Amino acid sequence: MDIVEHVAATKRFDAYELKALDGAVDAVGDYIASIDGKTELADYDELEQRMLCKAAVQGFGDRLRELVRNEVPF
Repeated sequence: MDIVEHVAATKRFDAYELKALDGAVDAVGDYIASIDGKTELADYDELEQRMLCKAAVQGFGDRLRELVRNEVPF
């Protein structure tokens, strides 16, 4: 319970958010590479556009969870 209270009291996660964004960038890069390297969003069909967004969101969340598990000092 102490951990939950500490997280709730923390008002600024900027450094962790920036690191988590790196996870989103990595995931998007991997996704783009998996669809034959299309780089223009206009060339993506609707499913590819949605999957690109999903990769970004999931990559951000995965990296943030990894950081919380391994690096948060509490």
